Amino acid sequence: MRLILIRHGDAYAGFDGVVSGPKGCIGLTDLGRRQAAALASHLAATDRLRADVLLSSTLPRAIETAKLIAPALGFDSFGQRGDLCEILTGEADGLTWDEYATRYGSFNMEAEPERVFAPGGESWMSFHDRVRRLFGELVTEFAGRTVVAVCHAGVIVASIRVLLDVPHPGRGARLQPTNTGLTEWEYDETRQRWTLHSFNEQTHLLGLGRRSFAPGSDGDDIGEGMSEEFSVEGARRAAGEDRLRDWVTRFLASPGSDNPVLAEKLSAELAWWGGPFQLPLSSLNRLAGPPGDPVLCPVDEDYWDERVDSMDELAERGWDPPPVIVACRDGRFVLEDGNHRAEGVRRAGRRVVWAVLGFAEQDERDRFSAEWDDPADDDS
Repeated sequence: MRLILIRHGDAYAGFDGVVSGPKGCIGLTDLGRRQAAALASHLAATDRLRADVLLSSTLPRAIETAKLIAPALGFDSFGQRGDLCEILTGEADGLTWDEYATRYGSFNMEAEPERVFAPGGESWMSFHDRVRRLFGELVTEFAGRTVVAVCHAGVIVASIRVLLDVPHPGRGARLQPTNTGLTEWEYDETRQRWTLHSFNEQTHLLGLGRRSFAPGSDGDDIGEGMSEEFSVEGARRAAGEDRLRDWVTRFLASPGSDNPVLAEKLSAELAWWGGPFQLPLSSLNRLAGPPGDPVLCPVDEDYWDERVDSMDELAERGWDPPPVIVACRDGRFVLEDGNHRAEGVRRAGRRVVWAVLGFAEQDERDRFSAEWDDPADDDS
């Protein structure tokens, strides 16, 4: 049996927005669809593989990817399996990351491998057990056939851990599958042993631009498609016309930020918006970041660094990113969108970042605006 695992294309799922299980996931970004289309063209043109079976996880981002590549593999339809999904998020599905932190606290799955993500969800260990069972079931069900399965980075990395018997959780080198990258396994029925033939093939992505540099983009091509409307000056104009709430909603739903779910939630929860203000980076309560940082949800350090590096480079060259979106909750400044932008300007040596702030009450906003003292008066 040959098993080719394909990670879904770039998606709205991430740590700026909502927990993206079956309810929170809203599918691929424009970049994700371009990646899947590039993979489909590659498969059709090169005869890279001939599949007997096409499967997908039951999450929208994987289903959409499978639909885009299915014709190139000769399929009109495909099966869906829940055991190909990312770690199950249970009752946290659809919550913003701030809501998740309020309900369940800070959580590092590798540090607490037996703790479930949320009630009804999985732990680090139970997720790996599920992936181990999945491979056993696929061997039995599809013996002697070639199976293509569109799944998730977590499943691909877990397959390597469980099949190569890598200790986990561990502190060694990390693996980070690329969106639409291919990883190929083969099962020898005689020896009853798996062989890893390739990891993260991505030649089909050569020459494909990264996500266009648009409103909320966190690390992309310099100046390409930048929208002046969603700049700091654009926010300032919207505030002067008393339409900042609408500006935030459109900003979050626009290409680059790509988060209409978060836009809808924040618009409903925070009716009063102010700014743009320059805030000390030290005052921001980040939702996401690498383990060891004071964040509410630790994330894979490689994934984090990959997205921050280009922001750092741009900031060092004098670029001012779009304002970060901050919710004022119980006296905290919570970064709802822009975790990577804030870290990029911090690494570039800056002490402050432009922010648009949302408040639940008008008097809170008005009081903050009246008392705000720009910390950047002497900042370069």
